[in-house]
Amino acid sequence: MEKPALQKKHIFLNHLNQIHWYWRVFIFLLFFFAVSLLLLGGIFSGIAKPKEPAFLRDFFIFLPNAAMALITALITWFVLRFVDRRSFQSVGLAFHSRWRSEFFFGLFIGAAIPFLIAVILSSLSMITLNFRGMDYGEAWAGIFLNLGTWIALGFFYEMVFRGYLLQTMAEGLGKIAASLSLSLFYGMILGSGQNQPVVSVINVSLAGLVYCFCYFRTRALWAGLGLHIMWNFVQSYVFGSRVERFQSSFSVYRVEYDENIGWNGGHFGIDGGWIGTIILVIMIWYVSHTRMLRMTEDMRKIKYQALTTPFKANTENEENDAEKSKNE
Repeated sequence: MEKPALQKKHIFLNHLNQIHWYWRVFIFLLFFFAVSLLLLGGIFSGIAKPKEPAFLRDFFIFLPNAAMALITALITWFVLRFVDRRSFQSVGLAFHSRWRSEFFFGLFIGAAIPFLIAVILSSLSMITLNFRGMDYGEAWAGIFLNLGTWIALGFFYEMVFRGYLLQTMAEGLGKIAASLSLSLFYGMILGSGQNQPVVSVINVSLAGLVYCFCYFRTRALWAGLGLHIMWNFVQSYVFGSRVERFQSSFSVYRVEYDENIGWNGGHFGIDGGWIGTIILVIMIWYVSHTRMLRMTEDMRKIKYQALTTPFKANTENEENDAEKSKNE
């Protein structure tokens, strides 16, 4: 009895004639580090950043982050187009039937988290919120620069960590392993630093899991993007807390911390302590169970098409089929 022919394994292609997930991750990171970090780092590192006036200081925080967001979008489009052979909207930015409701859901949750943390810490006397007072021009300058910075940074982080990398790694490792590994990496990059408590790494990792759940519940980036932007904006502009190592010159309040940095986050930010940990664990449960987040039929079709599109046509099988038909 003739044994069935085993499928030949390919070093670059999987059984769907797509490039293996780990090669795609490698190619993306290669372009990312070569283009965004080396090129942009070389350009902006040579520019003197003014400390005064405050508007220019914050503008030079916004400018490189906006450039990074644009470069990341272009790199993602390039890799999707020429390596994955997929559309840009397949990364989770399709304007599907529920994208607005997902985005506004993220904005609402993103505003609620820092407000809740600040109220709890203030009521426990672990922080003091001092009203600063700004004139009309300063208020609008602060809104413009803070929104611009956090839109750019939110887009950048979501595109990198919950966009191409998470989705490609999930194809090979599964959702849980990809989410845990990338969230831990995300936490180590943003949460670690000199004199920072270990809990800040834990909290940034937990925040990464919140964003991952937002993506996998909807297969879109809108909820996580709205959450990321508003969380950072409220914490920075309203409460004057440090966010992702940035301190805005414009804020409604300026926060002062007591000595309980393990609970209030210290100079990392008000979401960097154990109170933030409790809130984030609750948010993970809520985001993973709420009925507000669900995958639409539009996104289901887009993701199915992306996951089944080959890198190249299976010409070998086509030739075999043609040869069989001739023999018959």
